This record gives sequence, C-alpha cells and structure tokens, in this order.
Amino acid sequence: MNRSSARLFIRITCYALIVLATFFALLIVYLSQLDLNDYRRSLEQTMSSALKQPVQIGHSSLTFNRGFALALKNLQIGDSRAPLADIPKVMATLKLTPLFKGQLILDQVQIDNPKIKIKLPFPERPAKGTSQRLFNTLGIRILNVHNASIEVLQVQSDKTDREFKFSHLNALLRGWNPGKTGELTVSGQLQKQGGRFLFETRLPSSR
Repeated sequence: MNRSSARLFIRITCYALIVLATFFALLIVYLSQLDLNDYRRSLEQTMSSALKQPVQIGHSSLTFNRGFALALKNLQIGDSRAPLADIPKVMATLKLTPLFKGQLILDQVQIDNPKIKIKLPFPERPAKGTSQRLFNTLGIRILNVHNASIEVLQVQSDKTDREFKFSHLNALLRGWNPGKTGELTVSGQLQKQGGRFLFETRLPSSR
C-alpha cells in the first residue's frame, strides 16, 4: 500500500468511526428519553396478573451488556413480608429494532442468586400455559438462572410437613414459545443428602 492509499484508508476509517460514534451517541440520548418507570409498572402488572401474586421491582435502568440491556434490581414476587421469590438482580438484553419504536422487548434474560420459597399445595395455582404465554408476551428467547436456592414445604394431611432444600441451582431454558418445545437443562444440589444432580429435558408446548 503506497502513502496516498494509506492516507485514504485512514481518512475513511476515521469518518466511519465518527459516524458510528455519532449513531451510538444519538441512540443513547434517545434511550434516555424512554420512561422506565412506566415500563417497570407495566412489567409488574403483567407478571402479577399472570402469576396471581403481587410483584414489586425496586429499580430499573438501561445499560450495555452484550448489547443494550435492561437491569432490574430487588425484584420480589409475593407478599413483601414473606416473598415467594426474592431476586437481587435480573439482566435482560433487549431486541434492537423495537427500541426505535420506543418498545422494550426482552431477548435473553439472566437471573442471579434468586431465593425461592414454595408451599405445597399452591393456594392458587396459575392456569395451564401461563408461564409459556408470559415468556411470549415479554419476548424471552433464552432464560438463564444462576446460583438459585429453593425451599419447598409440603403440607401433609396428617399435619406432618416435609421440607426440601435445593442450592447452587443453575438452569438454562431455550426456545420455549407457544407452539414450540423448549430445551431445559438444570443442575444443582440437594442439601440434606448433599448429592448433586443434572438433568436435561424438553418442555412441551402448552398448546
């Protein structure tokens, strides 16, 4: 490459970088105008209606994590005095095209360190297909759960309760949309026995 070609290449590269930087700057300014409080309230209502439980999200913000992402902190499901699920952090990458229309559609969701308490039988169980419809409504393509802990209390008719505790749970669910089968992988540890487990399965469509 001669000197004039090198100068032309450098000039074109600089222009391209300036255009790219300008585009991202404008996009960031545009995203800053989105009302996250409205979206947070809408998300709380959507989840609460589907799960038949109160849902509260402490804080929401836009960030960049392998793409533009929505960060949710201090998410609780159930009564705030004794929540069924306490989730410190949720990170969800966003689909880019809907952003230009002012819409926040989730794509990949990662849930870190959730603590879940389940009492069986359920006092009010969501209708069949609720979870899959919720996935579709929110646009979730991949769900990744990291380092979860679950306590299950089973109330028996003879008043003797059975308790199960699971820790270090990791789960990955892909492609579970209406009319489609999802792929689920779960690993973890059963605390009393101390044994670890791993299973893979396919979740059928609820339709």
